[in-house]
Amino acid sequence: MDDLAKLDTARIRESIRSAEWLYRAIGESIDYGIWVCDATGRNLYASESFLRLVGLTQEQCSGLGWGEVLHPDDRERTIKAWQECVRSGSDWDIEHRFRGTDGKYHSILARGTAVRDPDGRIICWAGINLDISGLKHAEQELREADRRKDEFLATLAHELRNPLAPIRNAARAIRLKAANDPQLQRAQEIIDRQVDHLSRLVDDLLDISRITHGKIELQLDLVPLHTVVEYAIEMTRPLFLARRHELTFEPADQPIWVLGDPARLSQSVANVLNNAAKFTEPGGHIQLHVRRDDSHAVVRVRDNGVGITAEQVPHVFDLFMQGDRSLDRAQGGLGLGLSLVKRLVELHGGTVEARSDGAGKGSEFDLRFPMALAPAASEATSPITPGDAEPRRVLVVDDNRDAADSIADLLRLERHTVQTAYSGAAALGVARVFKPDVVFLDIGLPGMDGYEIARRLRTFPETARARLIALTGYGQAGDRERSRAAGFDTHVVKPVDPMALPPLVAGHDTTHRRTET
Repeated sequence: MDDLAKLDTARIRESIRSAEWLYRAIGESIDYGIWVCDATGRNLYASESFLRLVGLTQEQCSGLGWGEVLHPDDRERTIKAWQECVRSGSDWDIEHRFRGTDGKYHSILARGTAVRDPDGRIICWAGINLDISGLKHAEQELREADRRKDEFLATLAHELRNPLAPIRNAARAIRLKAANDPQLQRAQEIIDRQVDHLSRLVDDLLDISRITHGKIELQLDLVPLHTVVEYAIEMTRPLFLARRHELTFEPADQPIWVLGDPARLSQSVANVLNNAAKFTEPGGHIQLHVRRDDSHAVVRVRDNGVGITAEQVPHVFDLFMQGDRSLDRAQGGLGLGLSLVKRLVELHGGTVEARSDGAGKGSEFDLRFPMALAPAASEATSPITPGDAEPRRVLVVDDNRDAADSIADLLRLERHTVQTAYSGAAALGVARVFKPDVVFLDIGLPGMDGYEIARRLRTFPETARARLIALTGYGQAGDRERSRAAGFDTHVVKPVDPMALPPLVAGHDTTHRRTET
């Protein structure tokens, strides 16, 4: 330390002593008070509240003595950051932990700034220590509550999907067996519509959680927008028919391509169409337009329904926001659909806007997506062709007998040879004798779960090259990764669409091309 620095330090110490009553008053009003350091970053003063917390004297805390009571994981990081701050003259702002006399570590937010003379030369540093232990504890509790919420939603989805699977399979069997009975066909259609509705509610719950935590992954591809919109119309057609709505679709005059996830894009458009259907009286009119607007594609949905008040318009995309449900409480939903639309559209680099002239005057929604260049003819996506109908040997494993038996019945109608097993041990025994080409395997089996069974099936010569299809109510990214690591070729979330069963079985080959549905 040069003579000038020593002189400055002496003056600062004298100033502190002469105004110590003021420092004490200020310091004791803040947990854990104030601090002063010289120009080289060595501590000269710390409030009594901080000294009492860490059990140091003013002398012990001086210099860099305060570093001795830092948490071991914070010590090196804090000292290096402080030395860099002193070197650069930047403001001090750091969160770290100090060991208290109670043996516990306390979270403290330290903030400070350089005190400069008229020539801009740093003469000392001054700052405060803020007690944020309560905030950190509250933050930890919120994170734990959020974690428990995510676990609850995943478990709830699993438990809801389990009964939906056999219901959907039974409905499909009714359609195939009672083709000439109009009453049974109507009953089957009702069951299908309600299962689809429940499935969408479950998916919406999980999607909100995934998007909120940044866990959603888009499978981006060049997509013709008209196929996205047409699929969305098919998804929502049952609701339009049930409510006797007239849907007018006006496509773009030229093909429009976008870069996006086809499933998520269709989901966005379908959710807006669903919203229009729910809040438009039976027999109402809904218009769907697709057009270009400079470099963007616009999907516009307009209805003549209950409309949106001026107060509601800014909040229609808020989570759990619900409009006036007096028209039809049964169609109220969970208030998730439009919130999902906004988040999914924004993930695609787009925007969504709602407009209405007021209550009773209908509403209008615009979804805007950046347009992409059309692919060359050789790069255009080829239409998906159905899988072959060659009979296979299929093993279905599920401790839910209704689920296993209903899938087996549907597969037998497709001329496949099917065996069922209701436990892991039974599955392993049947597999070695039956030698299946394809195995539908429930993950959540009691005792030996589906992951362990899959690993064992891969070691058997009779099933080493079989196509393993995971059936599960869990569909998050981590669940899919676990099934892939265990040896599954395909991860299917319950309830399985009966129409998807034949392609899943027909997709059997020896290369084990892995897919997700």
